[in-house]
Amino acid sequence: MLFDNFIFKNSPELLISDKFNWFDQNPSKNLCGIYAIVSLCNERFYIGSSKNMQKRFNKGHIKDLRNGCHGNTHLQNCHDKYGMDSIFYYLVEECEEKDLLEREQLYIDALWGNHNFMNQQRYSHKPIRPKETYRPLTQEEKDERAVKKRKGEPLKVRDPDGNIHTILGSVKSFASKHGLIPTSFNDLFCGRANEYRGWTLPDTILKKKNYKVISPDGELFEFSNTSEFSKEHDLNVESLRMLVSGWINNHKNWTFPGKERQQFSLKDPQGEIHYFYEIHKFAQEKSIDTGMVGKVLKGKIISVKNWTLPDTEIYPRYELISPDGELVKFNSVKEFSEEYNKGLKYASFLALLSGKIKKVEGWTKPNPENGSNNKIGIPQIEEIYIIFISPEGEEFKVKEAQPFCQLINIPYFHYHAMKQGKMKSSNGWSLKK
Repeated sequence: MLFDNFIFKNSPELLISDKFNWFDQNPSKNLCGIYAIVSLCNERFYIGSSKNMQKRFNKGHIKDLRNGCHGNTHLQNCHDKYGMDSIFYYLVEECEEKDLLEREQLYIDALWGNHNFMNQQRYSHKPIRPKETYRPLTQEEKDERAVKKRKGEPLKVRDPDGNIHTILGSVKSFASKHGLIPTSFNDLFCGRANEYRGWTLPDTILKKKNYKVISPDGELFEFSNTSEFSKEHDLNVESLRMLVSGWINNHKNWTFPGKERQQFSLKDPQGEIHYFYEIHKFAQEKSIDTGMVGKVLKGKIISVKNWTLPDTEIYPRYELISPDGELVKFNSVKEFSEEYNKGLKYASFLALLSGKIKKVEGWTKPNPENGSNNKIGIPQIEEIYIIFISPEGEEFKVKEAQPFCQLINIPYFHYHAMKQGKMKSSNGWSLKK
């Protein structure tokens, strides 16, 4: 064959063979067979096979070489050094698809060791294990592999009773045999855990922590396992751990020794004092928000729904005169509006208290000169005017700037610019400082 002459004799006549660039001359013909990629500058070659060689060249080798990501580094280096013009394709032989890998392997075996041969893999395909010979590994074979993996050294572990066990097989089979979770049990040997369900390594010394708690009946309990103790006494394990760690003072009336249970007290609107231990339960019984009760106890706010601390005296914040002439004192505008509201809105009372309006459905604000005692109240809001100066120097007082800007035909954003000092005037109009 011409290809054999080129491989073994480097015959120069091959350069004018019609098998060179055969695929460029026959672009529409798809062939199944063996091909060679030859670099004429250094006379090196690559052997391959494909059931559609035309597609393999154009969308495989040429694309990868131009993108610089070809799997064969020798072929990629030839392309990078000498260019695409130095690479030619050679049709070695045609064959059926079932014989492709066998024929390719024959060429690789014959050419392997030649210094011009650029193939980097010794075999044309990976050997496939026949399905008839495949079978799953037995447990004994798995144990043998596990022992070989740890170089034949047996593992030792101590059970909760103190007995030492030697693991001859795999850790997984030993854990399954003793009803343990293999992944958690394997953490003992990886150093991620010191103890698992009482199982430890032989040289591990565990210091058990003893906890003490007092029951609601005053009995002292001592234990080391919080999970088991919480199940026995119907407690939440996380809350129990927070209790023994000192994060909380009690859990379901269970307390920590040395820490007295804190008692809270609040005064109701009628003046009676209530004592309680659990804020959440007390707030639910009295229909009060738990967070607001906590703020009252911490002193952040004075009262919530007229519930205060025992030593706190509440003075009326607001005063209004009813349509009947009676002086009404209150602390919460919202509660007052819900109690006395007869077609009025909450915003109307706010406007009345702030002084924006003087009378609402007969309700008025008392005059301070008449001896009314408005200790806190909402401060009076004075009416604010905006003063525009015309081009002639005349002053105009307005309450709202936007309608006036439209009237004098200046942009509204010019008003903001003059207010911020970015502009002095607009169409001759300016603001009085």
